[in-house]
Amino acid sequence: MDPQHVRQLVADNPRLRRERDDLRKELGELRSERDCLQRQVAWNDKANDLLRSQLHVARSREQASHQQRDESKNNSFAKLVTEERNKLAHEYDALTKILDEERQRSKELSAKVGYVSRGLQAREKQLRAANRELAKLEGHTNRSKYHVEEDDDDTDYRENVHPPTFKRSLNQRKPLHTCADAPSTSKKRPHQEDEADEDATKVTKRMKAASVKRQSNQTRPVHSARVVRETTRRRLPTGSSGMQ
Repeated sequence: MDPQHVRQLVADNPRLRRERDDLRKELGELRSERDCLQRQVAWNDKANDLLRSQLHVARSREQASHQQRDESKNNSFAKLVTEERNKLAHEYDALTKILDEERQRSKELSAKVGYVSRGLQAREKQLRAANRELAKLEGHTNRSKYHVEEDDDDTDYRENVHPPTFKRSLNQRKPLHTCADAPSTSKKRPHQEDEADEDATKVTKRMKAASVKRQSNQTRPVHSARVVRETTRRRLPTGSSGMQ
């Protein structure tokens, strides 16, 4: 993977986390508003039930007053019944008007609850998309952080030379040996093969140590191939030749 692309993904990671936190906060606020609206709708339903019961009582009283009017032969009592009937009719009209207003308000609240629910679903979809993007980004970051590609470098390190620490990928380094020091491609003898295996084992161990040290110290500056070669030559003992 391109290091610049990896650094871009790592740089976008905090922004995606902040966007996910903002979406979660907005999602919580929308849920609270939805719960409040649902409680208000439930309260309005209870109020409507109470108004219906009062309307039923008013109708019962009106019917009772009608019966009393039919049974009564007294004009004064008939007048009183008429007044009571008019009063109940006026109360019935007022309750009917209140009931219509509450029904209209319940419809408006139901429409608002539907709007908030659709917005909540949209926010949840955005949050899921942000979580998928964040998971993808974290996966790329972890693979780029812990993946170490195999090195094709055949540099011979001496036992008293510590391998340098590299921040870039191992396969991007220039070879530390010169053309004169390059390993021969001719067929090796048996004792040369044993020495080559031993040298490869030592180089592999030093590569692993360099990889672990690089992961633990990410802020150490990157050395160029020229600086590494000069440092290696300075650390070699005077007059030494071959592997020690």
